[in-house]
Amino acid sequence: MTELMRSLITNFALVAILAMLWDTISEWTQSLAAIHRSILIGAVLAIATAFSMQMAMETSPGFRFDLRASLVALAALFGGLPAAVIAASTAVFIRLDMGGSGVSPGVVSIILSTVVGLFIHFRAREEQTTLNSLVLCVIGVVVANLASYMAIPAEMRWNLLVETAPSLIAALTVSTLVIGFLLIRADNRIRLMRDNRIYRQVVQQLPYALNVRDFEGKYLVANPATDALINEADTSASLDTLEKQPVDDGPIPWHQTLEDLRSGRSVTFYQPRTTTEGLQKWLSVLQTPLRDKHGQFVGIITSAHDITEERAAAEAKNRFISTVSHELRTPLTSIKGSLGLINSGKLYDFPANVSRLLTIAQSNCDRLVELINDILDIEKISSGAIAFKFEVQPLRPLLEQVISSNVNFMREKNVSLVLVDDLPEATINVDAGRFLQVLRNLLSNAVKFSPDNGTVVVGTYRVGDDVLIFVQDDGPGIPVDFEDRIFGRFEQSDSSDKRAKGGTGLGLHISREIVTQLGGTIGFDRARDFGARFHVSLPEFQAGSHTATPDCRIDRSRVLICSDDSDVTKWIGRALEKEGFASDLSPDFRSAARIAERGWHSAVLVDAAALDGTVDQLSELSLPVTVVSPAGAVPECLRGSEGTEWIEQVGDGQSAVDALRRAIGKVEDDRLRILHIDDDSDTLELVGEAVGYSASIVRSRSLAEARDSLARQTFDLVILDIEMPDGSGFDLLPSLPPVTKVIVFAGTDTNLAPSERVIASLTKSRSTQIDVAEIVRSLQSSLSGKHAERSPFSPA
Repeated sequence: MTELMRSLITNFALVAILAMLWDTISEWTQSLAAIHRSILIGAVLAIATAFSMQMAMETSPGFRFDLRASLVALAALFGGLPAAVIAASTAVFIRLDMGGSGVSPGVVSIILSTVVGLFIHFRAREEQTTLNSLVLCVIGVVVANLASYMAIPAEMRWNLLVETAPSLIAALTVSTLVIGFLLIRADNRIRLMRDNRIYRQVVQQLPYALNVRDFEGKYLVANPATDALINEADTSASLDTLEKQPVDDGPIPWHQTLEDLRSGRSVTFYQPRTTTEGLQKWLSVLQTPLRDKHGQFVGIITSAHDITEERAAAEAKNRFISTVSHELRTPLTSIKGSLGLINSGKLYDFPANVSRLLTIAQSNCDRLVELINDILDIEKISSGAIAFKFEVQPLRPLLEQVISSNVNFMREKNVSLVLVDDLPEATINVDAGRFLQVLRNLLSNAVKFSPDNGTVVVGTYRVGDDVLIFVQDDGPGIPVDFEDRIFGRFEQSDSSDKRAKGGTGLGLHISREIVTQLGGTIGFDRARDFGARFHVSLPEFQAGSHTATPDCRIDRSRVLICSDDSDVTKWIGRALEKEGFASDLSPDFRSAARIAERGWHSAVLVDAAALDGTVDQLSELSLPVTVVSPAGAVPECLRGSEGTEWIEQVGDGQSAVDALRRAIGKVEDDRLRILHIDDDSDTLELVGEAVGYSASIVRSRSLAEARDSLARQTFDLVILDIEMPDGSGFDLLPSLPPVTKVIVFAGTDTNLAPSERVIASLTKSRSTQIDVAEIVRSLQSSLSGKHAERSPFSPA
């Protein structure tokens, strides 16, 4: 070993001792400001530089080789500019004081090493110093010292380089790495202590209870908020084993909680607690698994905070909403019904300017009722108050019902509507009312966003064991930036005050929650060329195995049925299905004509009632057309016209004559007999006006009055409200004769599915008196001939 190497090793040992001393006192420096800590680092490394330079061996006259370059570079790297100035100026001063021919290269090496350290420091000052930065510093120091040899006179340079460079490079590399590693270790420990101090302060000052428990439920560590919560001063002592956690919906066994935590799942629950003063409080508790560095489950982290005030506020809000639902929704329902009846044109033909104002009033009333209903539904969903009544039922009638209920809205928007049904025999197990609510939301959205003369398609097909129902429009589609929040609360693609489309932004959120409760999923198709397509997937009810239905456009002829009469569509649809045809539905002729142009169907079957003055357009259809009409309703000019076949629904002309005579004569005995039971006088009056003279209506404002009326005569139909002053309307159902049908028209959701007895269940806030009148007319056409006529006051 050369004398130079021995000198450098001795030099390094002394400097390492000083670095370890710094490592020891570094804990004390964590409380210093950054500038003060930088000055202190510079001072310590300046002292180390002075010792290193004083102990260095003189290899040639005026030349000393030591560790000054490593020390000033590390001072700059770890302390920044203040430390670099202190250490570098000290080294330069000492080297100038020593004098000799090696002053110039010595000062150059100090300056270059300082620049290297500062460059790396400022390059990574947003991050803590790492081994990568240290390695760069080593390389920079070695290169800087080799460059300093260029300041040595040429006649001496090569000999000194050969004699000293290998030992100097090794010493600089090792010393920079070792001393730098010690400084990094000290920095990391300081950061760790600082972070621990912050975490400790956060935990101690956190207003929420935070603690750690073992597998038996015993507390190991707890913050002061936990002390206050459990009224236990000594939190290190073991508490009684927690066997169960009482929550608002029943106790959760501790072993079940432990199993969930072991599997990595967090557990959240609400826990009641009675204070020493006897006050009832509620806690929101979150439990998460605590794992060691090996991933082993070693404990339970529990966070709990008092939600008594939040719970009280939520209950107050629910009470307020309940009050609003009774005090605001009832008069709005009457206003909505009155405006609907006035705008129907049955009472009086108003001037155009008055009609326009009435239409605006009705539109805004509908929006207000929709908003109230949506808010109430959201609250019911959030609180779990919605009761679902599942029943196995065919899908096709539900689709026909929702389409027929949107016909008026469709006509207002000049939008065509068609049902493309590939699963006419599909059966699902759902709550019919809630399922229809989902379809209404999707269909109204599609119609709302469709352009004038647009087309909305409702369709079905099978995917595995599920039935998929889709609603597709040809509107502007779903904006890409709106896709991720489309099912959120109060979310709208255009949320500005000047948006062109109305709505609350709650419909899709409510639909998703309902579909989830029904055991299905709801979504939409991305990457479509135009329009939006929403789909609902539900499990298909299978009493036994089924054979997959073939695609409609492959091997089955399709017939498009044009009718808004559910009886006509049901009768014709079943007959076509038995003969091997697939049938789709369009509620009006204009929509049917537009859909027929797409080439999906082999023929069109039209209910004459749906022509609505468009008889001449039949000749424009390129498909064979069959028209079903009552006897005597066939225009003479079109009898036997080419491409069109007319079928008289009534077999003989005498029946048509009798029906006309009854309608003109208004014979009392020939009218439908209805008992309307409701305690609201406005509803009784509005329903009577909507039904008109086509029925004889007896009104009862209590169940007692209704029982007296039932004892005196038999009724064809009962329109029934549920919440009556002297009991529930359901109590009356067992006493009704078997031949009497029932329409439930109530202020709250009843979730009744249509049956042989209850033919419809309507909610006053979502349906109008005109909807009731339409069902009455549908019942008239399905009963015996004496009730088949239509009132001259009824809308065509």
